Amino acid sequence: MTKFTGRMAKIQSMTLDTNVILDIQALATLTGKLEENARLSDEDKEYFQRCRASKKAIFVMLDFNVKRIGLRVVYKELLAAPPMHNLYRNLFPEEAKIKKECRNLAERYASIGIPPADAAIVALASINDIDILLSWNRRHVANREKIEEVEKINSKQRYQTPEIMTPDDFLARLIRTDGKCLALSPSPLLPVYQMGSYLSKHGV
Repeated sequence: MTKFTGRMAKIQSMTLDTNVILDIQALATLTGKLEENARLSDEDKEYFQRCRASKKAIFVMLDFNVKRIGLRVVYKELLAAPPMHNLYRNLFPEEAKIKKECRNLAERYASIGIPPADAAIVALASINDIDILLSWNRRHVANREKIEEVEKINSKQRYQTPEIMTPDDFLARLIRTDGKCLALSPSPLLPVYQMGSYLSKHGV
């Protein structure tokens, strides 16, 4: 279970998987193509929408009172894309602590079919009590069946499971509370209650 299971709760901390931050670089490329009046394939159009959702989710995280915690695994994966590595370091001034329990927990996740790098990301988020982990990896991370298995393992180890979701799902469940605080509803909101108007006002 997560702190958001069956109830609305304030978001205290967040982190991102590698694929979310890399969408920012891809968005710039796709936007450039559009500005040149290049014709995008249906696949590129779909990816463009995904990249926009990633940008919106990052904008929300930056604009509100959310503790931003970076993950060492993501830092390492982004070394192949230096601009994104630097951006990630700027977005996440704090880094999740790597404790000795991380490896053991990651190995347990690997036993249910989560690849080692993904297992390490989820283990770091769990052990550091991070509320939300955003990922587009629907096969191994943002996957209902895998999440349920992770919750079972974490429950036995007495770790809080992060709310693992795609940026799209995050934006659909987001609620602005008083001031600069955010909360997450247990289920998607009707469009009229979503934060779309707020994001549009700020050009996102």
